[in-house]
Amino acid sequence: MKILFGPIYIIIVIGLALHFYLGAFSAGLVVWAAVYLIFKGTLFSIIKQRLISLLDMFCGVYFLVVILHLVPNTLITLLPIIYLAEKGISYTWVGLRA
Repeated sequence: MKILFGPIYIIIVIGLALHFYLGAFSAGLVVWAAVYLIFKGTLFSIIKQRLISLLDMFCGVYFLVVILHLVPNTLITLLPIIYLAEKGISYTWVGLRA
């Protein structure tokens, strides 16, 4: 299952980074990525009862708040992007090795 979610995280990270720092994508497309993170984080934290999935939800909420311009896009935005990139790479690596 991790081989499936790894590339999804990588695609989301690339899309969010390009939107936040280059304005490459429309806000509507990036909102769906943030909603996906919120939904997946909430669902997996309830089903698997892992607190690490709550970080996905919090990243999604933070991205949604930044997209809606409730807080400014600062260098702090790099922290959840780096976290999700690391998670995507490690999930892909573990999925390929299994």
